[in-house]
Amino acid sequence: DMGKGDKEDGILFAGCYDGSLRAIGTKSMKPIGTVRAHESAIKCQSILMKRNEEADVLIATGALDQTLCLHAFQNESRLWKFADCVDGHTASVCSADFREGTDVLASGDFNGGLCLWNTKVETDSSATQENTIKKRKLGVNAETENEKPLKTLLPTVSIKAHTQQVSGLAWGHKADGSLVTGSWDHSIKLWDMEKQDCILTLNGSKVVTCLDTSNHTNVVATGHPDCNIRLWDVRTKKAGQDNTASVFDTMLRPRYENIFRPSEQNSSPCASKATRLGYQTSSGLLQIPSH
Repeated sequence: DMGKGDKEDGILFAGCYDGSLRAIGTKSMKPIGTVRAHESAIKCQSILMKRNEEADVLIATGALDQTLCLHAFQNESRLWKFADCVDGHTASVCSADFREGTDVLASGDFNGGLCLWNTKVETDSSATQENTIKKRKLGVNAETENEKPLKTLLPTVSIKAHTQQVSGLAWGHKADGSLVTGSWDHSIKLWDMEKQDCILTLNGSKVVTCLDTSNHTNVVATGHPDCNIRLWDVRTKKAGQDNTASVFDTMLRPRYENIFRPSEQNSSPCASKATRLGYQTSSGLLQIPSH
């Protein structure tokens, strides 16, 4: 995930196989901050631009060790872990997404579980005090930058969304709190998270490996093991209106190419040589070979 700094140099946040989270300058391609986030490989991450006195960026990471953690990045140099999200997932955390403009985080796991988190919830003062006392007994200064007491967050919502892994999720473009999830069970679901109700289910013939939503329309893009990208219309049916998704023969062609290809001289351990393609899209349901 990318975060834009105050300078021309952007910031790349990379979740690594060794469980660490790294902040890398996209101009220099050198690490500018590293934190040990998890005990096993990071499977997903999401960033939220904050720009306040607490932090410039919040980063959520989910891993194979069944944990979800929150990290903060500030002053284009400081990166630290500040919260553990507990009692939500009982399997590997495979997907996560912040709701833009809020402090709400959604996450999905290998068993089909879906959780919502309020990242502004404060830790119980007694628990924080107890944690500080333990650190002092061990001779650790709890007020130093890297040893601040960790917050503990509990889920505000925890539901069974799918029968198999929630491989992708993303908030809708409207401010109605709608959330789209995709799964290995071949389904894409639209959720009203305020009511905790599934309002639309679209069943496909392939496993969903990833998905994302449009910022301006009701189109959802999904990736699949057959190397195709499919576009879905997730508008809900209204009275007297046919909600059948249309299939278009129009091919999606690359709009731009070679967005990010680091050279061998400045490549980092977390960066790989890859060509990413951007596509012009239209509404409806499309299926195209992409890789």
